[in-house]
Amino acid sequence: MKRPNNYVSLLSELTLMKKFALSLFCLLAILSCIQSQTVDSTFGSNGFLPYGPTGNYVQNSGRGNRTAIQPDGKIVVAMDLSDPNNNTDLWYYTFRYNADGTPDSTFGTNGVSEIFAGTQSKNRDVQVQSDGKIVVIGETEYCTNSVCGAPQFIMMRLKTNGDLDSTFGTNGQILTTDVFGSNGLFASPERVVQAQNNKYIIGGRGIAGKPFVGRMNNNGTMDASFGTNGVFSDTAYAVLIDLIIDMSGNSYALLIKYNQNDTINPSDSYVIKLNSNGVLDNTFGVGGRVIFNTANVEHPASIAIRSDNKLVITGDSQPVYLTGFNDGYGETNMGYILILNPDGSASTILPQGYRTLLVPGDTTTFICRVIITAGDNMLISGKTITKIAGNFHEKAFIAYLDANGSLNPGFHSTGIMKFDYGMHSTIGSLACFTDLDLLSNGDIIATGYRNPIAFNTLTSLFVLKLYNTNISSPTSIYSLEKNLSPYNIYPNPGEGIFHISVNNPSSIQNCRFEIYNTAGECVLQKEISTEINLSNQPKGIYLLKIYNSGELYYHKIIVQ
Repeated sequence: MKRPNNYVSLLSELTLMKKFALSLFCLLAILSCIQSQTVDSTFGSNGFLPYGPTGNYVQNSGRGNRTAIQPDGKIVVAMDLSDPNNNTDLWYYTFRYNADGTPDSTFGTNGVSEIFAGTQSKNRDVQVQSDGKIVVIGETEYCTNSVCGAPQFIMMRLKTNGDLDSTFGTNGQILTTDVFGSNGLFASPERVVQAQNNKYIIGGRGIAGKPFVGRMNNNGTMDASFGTNGVFSDTAYAVLIDLIIDMSGNSYALLIKYNQNDTINPSDSYVIKLNSNGVLDNTFGVGGRVIFNTANVEHPASIAIRSDNKLVITGDSQPVYLTGFNDGYGETNMGYILILNPDGSASTILPQGYRTLLVPGDTTTFICRVIITAGDNMLISGKTITKIAGNFHEKAFIAYLDANGSLNPGFHSTGIMKFDYGMHSTIGSLACFTDLDLLSNGDIIATGYRNPIAFNTLTSLFVLKLYNTNISSPTSIYSLEKNLSPYNIYPNPGEGIFHISVNNPSSIQNCRFEIYNTAGECVLQKEISTEINLSNQPKGIYLLKIYNSGELYYHKIIVQ
């Protein structure tokens, strides 16, 4: 059969069409990849907070240590504005921004709450209560016991407008003597976590410089049912870095343990587990303590709990101890991820229980924060450092890892996004993310610092927003829900108003309810009620805990 004269031409056209279609498919795939994990240009200035007159009244100066996201999307930041070369600043700072990154004019002065607290104040951690009040914790150089100019413990509760809440402590403040009496000189807290019954778990440096974990009542008094007079003190030469509690009220403290006079292995990762009464849990490690050695030098930074109750610990390490300027800064450090079983033994998920992480293209990696997402995947942040012409240049990064610690290519195709927002100069550049928040819609708020001016080590607050991340909040944690619970929650899913029914209505008179979001924060507490109102909370999954006559029941609630 003779082919038509235009057959070759037609075949060529079809081939070209196929190539065009394939090219278009590839282009769309690339564009899809580019559009995912995108910096939200509607947030702040092109996706991050600016430095200068368009910021708040201190021009967004300082370092952001931790953030807390309110149900209305507002961002509260624990700030460090201390300047070792300037002791005239006598204020303790907390910043708050609207969801779009603009200063919240209803909070303090143009979005900044400043409370008189002595020189060199450092706001280290922040929590937002279900009633909107804000708890902050850190250190200051208040004069205590006639000693001035030394770091001291300070904790405050702020009203929703940034003023001190006089119902907490003494006129809204808790100082060293309120926690430790006259023996707590030079105490300094690091973390605060909201616990059951509107209480707080706090941790840091306590008496004689030893690490402590304490529990405080909602009014600021110490809870005598925890530890000794509300405080557990460890005996090791160590520094508390991070703190977390599980659904049963157990506390896990992450510390750096220093090995005195050991020039080969000067520091290790150190974890303490306390039962809900503040006593060491003997089922964990050796007498409630685990010391893990991943390298000769370790700087643990963050701890999180998976849905299977395994612990995830991240930080950075050095294979060889270096003295001098480079120690802990920039030529041999690499990130590490450590996973421990619930009993404190090394998990077999990772070889030897841990693995190292070096961000491709950079010489060093520091991991500052880890949070657990759906499927026990890990979202981490920190900084990388590259040495250029003898100068160190820092870049902030966010990475997404599978549950086994491998980089997830579904996040930005490589598993890592780097943000070079520090100003380059002959003295290098600075940029680091010290904290992360995963919102219920999958958006990410990353917080830290950067240097906004070339040839200057001045730092400004670095808050950046990502969207289209395709990352979900954890849901498997709710596998704890009990099938034998006598309570029925309806409608579930619901739009915000939920009802509780039970076969024996009189038993509900003995109940207490607590609602937690996926970040582990208590968003609502109620006594003796058959209705739960979450209409003011973001859409997502919540955990309902029902306490009744010594029994505890879990329920998953979905706000849609």
